[in-house]
Amino acid sequence: MVNYTYKSIENQHDNMPNWYRPNIDPKVLKELMKRSNFPGLVNNICFFALLAVSGYIAWQTWGTWWAIPAFLIYGNIYSFFNARWHEFGHRSAFKTRWLNDFFYHISCFLDYFEVYKWRWSHTHHHSRTIHLDVDYEIQVARPANLWNLFFWDAFAIDRVWAEFKTTFWHSLGIMTPVAKDCVPESERWKMI
Repeated sequence: MVNYTYKSIENQHDNMPNWYRPNIDPKVLKELMKRSNFPGLVNNICFFALLAVSGYIAWQTWGTWWAIPAFLIYGNIYSFFNARWHEFGHRSAFKTRWLNDFFYHISCFLDYFEVYKWRWSHTHHHSRTIHLDVDYEIQVARPANLWNLFFWDAFAIDRVWAEFKTTFWHSLGIMTPVAKDCVPESERWKMI
């Protein structure tokens, strides 16, 4: 059994709160972290089946009032591509590297993320999390702009436009600041 307790974690920034850290027995943690291909494949088969069925129902109900709940369900299922992209990017969903990379590419395409830039910028993010001038993945500025958060971000308008622009520049070989800071020179050709 896992015992969840709050522990104070020393933070290098005075303005940052203490983070929650569960007290987990190392043996239990090691067992929880074992990788296997089977659960990942079952999860992905179920996810894509749900996505296909809900998408089909949404398509069939188009033009009726039933389309509203159908598209809400489909959209909510589709929104989980972001979490899937993240786990595949960390290569933690499968034991086999190529399966993680295969589904990472699919998830990036369907969630509109440029594959190589995000792989490296996310690695950069984990080494410099919440450093305002250096972390390219801070989603909510301080102070938070609620209009941006609940309208522009809810529909991913700014993110998709920004992603389109960086993908376009990278395809021409023009490296943006995020590519220059995060992507090793030896990997940049993959973005072109």
